[in-house]
Amino acid sequence: MDDEQQMLRIEAQRLHPKTLAPYLKHDDPQTRARAARALGRLRTAGSLSPLGRLIYDTAPAVREEAAFALGQTFGSERDLLLAWEEETEPTVKARICEALGKQGTDQAVSVLLTSLQQQTTFLRPPLEAEAAAIALGRLSTRDVAAARQALVVDALIRQLSRHDVRTRRAAAFALARGRHQQLTKHQKEAISKRIAREGDPDTRAFLVKSIGSVMGEEEWIDELLSEAIVDPDAGVRIAALRAGTKAGWSGVEIGLEDLHIGVKREAVRSVATVSGLNHRALLLPYITAGANMEAEEAFRATGDPRLILAEDAIVALDSQERLSLLMEPNELLQKDRPDRIRAAAARGQRDSATLAAIALNDPSGSTRVAAADGMVTHYGSEALPLLEARDPVVATIVAEWLIENPDPSKESKLVQLLAEPNRNKLSGAADMMAVAAQALTVLYDGAPPIIRKPDPRLNEALKTHLSHPNRQVRQSIGVLAAVVGLETSAVVVKDASYDLASIRDIQGARLLTSRGEVIMDLLPEHAPITVDNFAKLAESGYFDGLSLHRAIPDFVVQGGDPRGDGTGGPGWAIPDEINLLAYEEGAVGMALSGPDTGGSQWFVTLGPQPHLNGEYTIFGRIIEGLPSLHEIIPGDKIYSITIERRGQNTHSD
Repeated sequence: MDDEQQMLRIEAQRLHPKTLAPYLKHDDPQTRARAARALGRLRTAGSLSPLGRLIYDTAPAVREEAAFALGQTFGSERDLLLAWEEETEPTVKARICEALGKQGTDQAVSVLLTSLQQQTTFLRPPLEAEAAAIALGRLSTRDVAAARQALVVDALIRQLSRHDVRTRRAAAFALARGRHQQLTKHQKEAISKRIAREGDPDTRAFLVKSIGSVMGEEEWIDELLSEAIVDPDAGVRIAALRAGTKAGWSGVEIGLEDLHIGVKREAVRSVATVSGLNHRALLLPYITAGANMEAEEAFRATGDPRLILAEDAIVALDSQERLSLLMEPNELLQKDRPDRIRAAAARGQRDSATLAAIALNDPSGSTRVAAADGMVTHYGSEALPLLEARDPVVATIVAEWLIENPDPSKESKLVQLLAEPNRNKLSGAADMMAVAAQALTVLYDGAPPIIRKPDPRLNEALKTHLSHPNRQVRQSIGVLAAVVGLETSAVVVKDASYDLASIRDIQGARLLTSRGEVIMDLLPEHAPITVDNFAKLAESGYFDGLSLHRAIPDFVVQGGDPRGDGTGGPGWAIPDEINLLAYEEGAVGMALSGPDTGGSQWFVTLGPQPHLNGEYTIFGRIIEGLPSLHEIIPGDKIYSITIERRGQNTHSD
């Protein structure tokens, strides 16, 4: 087995960092760099020491991977700050700044402000300044107080006058993430002038978002948003609506007249949220148009804008406790209503008996899940009988509540979730088992434990799942087994093997959707396991006919869920392969519900999303058809996916 194949096995099985020791001192810098990447993917404290040495390697490529890996590893701030002092290579220093955005505290802010001053030259682009700006934005998102100081705002605003667009965009992103409630007159003037002069629409959009949290500046905000809401770029108009929602700007209703479906969807949500508007006159027509579609017609017209706009209005009004002021939610729960309308209305239902009945018996999975969410949110312990739901996702929602609210009387029901072989084969069962094991761990692991003597059925159920193909199930079951004293050392788990030579032949994918063809470049050199998993699913026909169930304007489009409600998967999970790539427009990432939980759901970014960098595996990029993805609405279809390999084309059927 060659070195790269062996390192892939180590990171795929999440073995101890010591197993990478032979590669850390290898003569080949590429091998050392690959070992650094693997250490970061292990995300364990045992990686800190070897990464602390690799960050001073003689090869810049090794130091770059080590810096990125330290950004993936908790407790690395001290190593990063020390390395920043000595580093001279711009690419590496940029990675150190990026890592500080993920792992830094107040101490990192002064360092990032220094990096922000890196000067632009023709031969030396300001990678460090761009990375520092993004890092400051990420620190703000993480509520690091020093990143929101006035001097940071001033420093970011100064970057808006740079010639290079990437640094301007990064500074605008940081300002948008800062959620600054107060700005000085000078700061407001600088932002206003930049919005008016800025040629890059992404930078304009970030700057428009940055004004939404400013308090007590109604006239200034109204002037800026009135211009932005008619900007030629749809992304800027969407940003104006989001900022206007935060600011309580009544002008959001202008967006209802927009011809772009993404802008109109955002306007519906904004109007529902902003007080003082005539919600009945503005939104009831949208609800009526979608709700009055016959269920059979709605099924055939999946992705119909009438349906999606009605759903958006119902969900947004319910979030503000306004739906019942316009109509009786029960009217929308009738069996002849479209499933999307019924699911949205279930979230607005406040009768516990009605919610329980829907969660247990409704034929629509999305409606069952919405009702279960409503039960847990509004009625807490009254939702516990739903542990017996046939739908594993409904049971999972209730079991998650028990992790924070342990109830010893439900021990038997939680054990039953692990012991029922028929239910455990259904879509969503893996999450159910993992969460049930975590809820049981809370009951048995304490000083003193809530329950001293476990249910007698537990050991047999644990033995059954110790070698489960889903990593999250194995990990949760393993922790629980250790707590109850079950011997697990003899259990051998066989992880999937990966043939790198074969995976490298995978070149791309052609997606035929209800909005047209999309061509995806796949990146096995950066994420071989993820590419292999995607290709095998596609070639088996797994994605054929599935919906693109999630579409957030100017953010992401997501698909790959066999249930269609965001909770489904293939029954297994693959390890994350976080890499150096950035979430620019058209990046293809793996959707997750936690570390190492990727399966079949994937997404495409519809604009730059720096806050996702280093959080989700990027395994592809869209090279043709991106404009059609901007038109996607939830429910649009994937008809087929064809995988293209070197030397041959293989269709999904």
